[in-house]
Amino acid sequence: MNKKKRLEQLTQGALRASSKTVDDIWRFYKQANAVFLQWESDLEKTKDQEQQASNAQILMDTQQQEMNNVKKSLQSMLF
Repeated sequence: MNKKKRLEQLTQGALRASSKTVDDIWRFYKQANAVFLQWESDLEKTKDQEQQASNAQILMDTQQQEMNNVKKSLQSMLF
């Protein structure tokens, strides 16, 4: 009977340790996943901001070109 009791105790201890390990792994997974999701969100925001900056640069370049064209037209009219 003593061996059976000892075996039950060891089995329960092993199960508790195994559950704790699984819980620790699950907790780590959830934290790592949250970090990954935040990183993914930040990356998407950065891409959007880069696109907006690129669009703004294109607009500024276009406006600069238009101003140069107007300047040339005015110069040709004045001289």
